[in-house]
Amino acid sequence: MNRITKLFATVFVVFIFCGLKNENTSALGLDRYTNPFDTLKYDKAIAYDFKGEGENEIVSGNNRLIESRKILKQSELSGIQVKRLNAILGDKKSYGGITAACFEPHLGIVFYKKGKIVGHISICLACNYHQSKPFIAAQHTHKTDLCKTCYAIGYSKKARILLSEFVKELKFSHWQLKSNLFDK
Repeated sequence: MNRITKLFATVFVVFIFCGLKNENTSALGLDRYTNPFDTLKYDKAIAYDFKGEGENEIVSGNNRLIESRKILKQSELSGIQVKRLNAILGDKKSYGGITAACFEPHLGIVFYKKGKIVGHISICLACNYHQSKPFIAAQHTHKTDLCKTCYAIGYSKKARILLSEFVKELKFSHWQLKSNLFDK
């Protein structure tokens, strides 16, 4: 390796491991509370009601949509619906709740650009959290007393209500909030 490459690699490693001291930035220097879905370049967003049993997300690891036999219903989202959903998911007040150990999502949102998947989120109201690509940093803003790196990544009660209303508006299944653990 030449000197410049070594210097760059060293600076990069130090940057990653030390992080920035500003509380509004992550170790990578990104705004912690910016919802990446707000700046995502897409031309279509589709919500899917799907069978996520077995911890299946709406998009697989190879960036392909889940098998069509597992999709119960789909609905193209309007710009207003996307904006409303992004406001919920990007707000750090939407998090801080506990989660269940399972993950069987039934709501999936997939963002497309020219037919290609550019982002997705799988939401499980029963388990009280989501998996997304890109990562939503606001989900990791509520530290717990369990350990130095533990966060309460579950949805807040208000966020659960707003997400339930969103799912109900789409006429999808699994919109009712029945959990004594999360909703009382």
